[in-house]
Amino acid sequence: MCKNTWLNEFTMILASASPRRKEILSQMGFDFQVIPTAINETHYPKEKPLDYVCRMAREKCKSTAEKHLQSIILAADTIVILNDEILGKPTDKPEAIAMLQKLSGKTHQVITAFAIKAPFVETIITRHEITDVTFRELSLEEIMSYAQSESPLDKAGAYGIQDLRFALVEKINGCYFNVMGFPTTRFYKSWQNLWKKYYENHCCPK
Repeated sequence: MCKNTWLNEFTMILASASPRRKEILSQMGFDFQVIPTAINETHYPKEKPLDYVCRMAREKCKSTAEKHLQSIILAADTIVILNDEILGKPTDKPEAIAMLQKLSGKTHQVITAFAIKAPFVETIITRHEITDVTFRELSLEEIMSYAQSESPLDKAGAYGIQDLRFALVEKINGCYFNVMGFPTTRFYKSWQNLWKKYYENHCCPK
């Protein structure tokens, strides 16, 4: 009984404006509110990409948790890495074109970090997933056409793996959903562990 009802005690908040994360989390069967949070996303000098993306997820989670003390907070951040260079969301079409030209015919890494804060856990849980993605060789005409679609403008690395009309990706090594912005299996394992902590603290006889 405890296992089936524990979530009824808490509101789950997704601290992200990403439509992909919202879609994936809904397909996983979760009920949640979407409350995007804005933080300073400055990349510190000499900060490693993995450290940066984990810090972003953690700070988004912390900022939201401070305003919603009795809710379960989920935040996430995704970056694309090519030769140790972070490719974030392009600010305009020319920047998107430049990013796609860099990625064409090469293998890069997609890192998504997520952070969870629950009222019954003192610390913020932070996890990450890394996926290798290889682009096929793209012609300038293909890149220009994709950039004109405006699809790249809200995505790290200026592309969406789910944009099948352009079929940019030749192969991947790792979690597909991680490239979309949310590593489902990694999150599910963390979610199970979170429930176990709740169960041990509230449902097990003392």
